[in-house]
Amino acid sequence: MCERDRIIEEKQTQIDQQNKVLVEIQITLDEKQRQIEALRSSLADRDASIAGLEGRLAKSKANIRNLEAKLDAAIHEGNRLREEVILLMVFWNTFCR
Repeated sequence: MCERDRIIEEKQTQIDQQNKVLVEIQITLDEKQRQIEALRSSLADRDASIAGLEGRLAKSKANIRNLEAKLDAAIHEGNRLREEVILLMVFWNTFCR
């Protein structure tokens, strides 16, 4: 084998090794791309879940405000009725005995 053929064979061996490295890099890149897509999908699912929870939270807060308003109205009415009962008791004790 002449020197030229030996150099060509060495260069071909180097090219083959570089090609193997490039294939390994491409395989790694493809796997990382699949992982990124899976993470994006997971993030999108999580975002949708968070949006749903935020909607439920907003609805719950609105329900709480409505219930607080009803409770305040009920307390006010209870106080009014208590005052009315007290006045009736005073009237009864004053005029009916």
